[in-house]
Amino acid sequence: MRLLLVPLLALSLACGGKGPGPASPAAGASSAAAATKPEGAEQELLAGRIKVRLPEGAKVSARPHSVMAAPGSVEEESRVLLVPGKPYARFVMIVSEVFELGSGNAVADATEFVRADAEERYRVEALPVGAGLKAAAYVPEGRADGEHPSLVLGALVEAGDASLLSVQFYILPEMKPESAAWRAQAKQILGSFAAGPRKLDLSAGETKVPLGDQDLVLARPAGFCLTAQPGPDFDVYHLRKVVRSGAPPTTIGVYVGGHPSFQYRQAEPPVANVGAVPGTFLGQATSFSEWQPFPNLQRREAIVKVGDHDFVHVFATAAPAAMPEVMTAVTSMKLVKRDAPAK
Repeated sequence: MRLLLVPLLALSLACGGKGPGPASPAAGASSAAAATKPEGAEQELLAGRIKVRLPEGAKVSARPHSVMAAPGSVEEESRVLLVPGKPYARFVMIVSEVFELGSGNAVADATEFVRADAEERYRVEALPVGAGLKAAAYVPEGRADGEHPSLVLGALVEAGDASLLSVQFYILPEMKPESAAWRAQAKQILGSFAAGPRKLDLSAGETKVPLGDQDLVLARPAGFCLTAQPGPDFDVYHLRKVVRSGAPPTTIGVYVGGHPSFQYRQAEPPVANVGAVPGTFLGQATSFSEWQPFPNLQRREAIVKVGDHDFVHVFATAAPAAMPEVMTAVTSMKLVKRDAPAK
């Protein structure tokens, strides 16, 4: 299960705004599209996962985030302002990790990928890309985004290690009459994609996170990928099992900081049924709150205090059959003194 499109409230952030706002004049859209050719220097995205040639003047710029939130991980998402503008960028590309493995058939995988969006129809077609990659494009054929940035082209790219990347191109709503020209430029940019030097590390291992005079040791089972989001005064870590395309997600999140909040208390609409599962975490007896964030998925979360000011909030999501594996990884996390080796 994945979110196919950027949520509506965040669509304007894709183009750099703070929310829906006045549209800028559409004059010159065709000429701008014609000039948006990938003739610049080759750049790496997703911390080296992919290489691409960008148009002159394009710049990599992370999506804006709340001052109370951690910025997105550079290993999870790269946003490129292909045609910058004020107050909003006019043409934007977002490249994201899907944390799934492809089947080798890019068209079939893309068809399954867009099936999650019941509100739109898509045309899926094969797409030529650089050596070592496979890709298929999907073209929206009906959604009216109104004041929000409009998806003009999406693509699912299978990297050399079989992992999948999502690529989406957005334009401002007043530019929709020129969609064909912008889509052609998006395909040119996708044609310059090449495999980067970094591959997903799916080996078993441990990662130490400083926590006061101790280290929090995060156990990473084989088949899981670890990414980090450093925040202003807290950090968030994500362990994701890389699954076959279309399989349910298996994830573990870990918040380390001074102001945790249970996710079921933040959910909209409010969660009506929250159970309690007794257990231990970081050597402390605790109760894991259990609830259902999506159909056929469970989430368990617990918060424990460490020292005088710090807390560790763990939140795990999986299908019921996979939850025992996830909880084994959760309960294997531990605290060790900084000068003591982890056992």
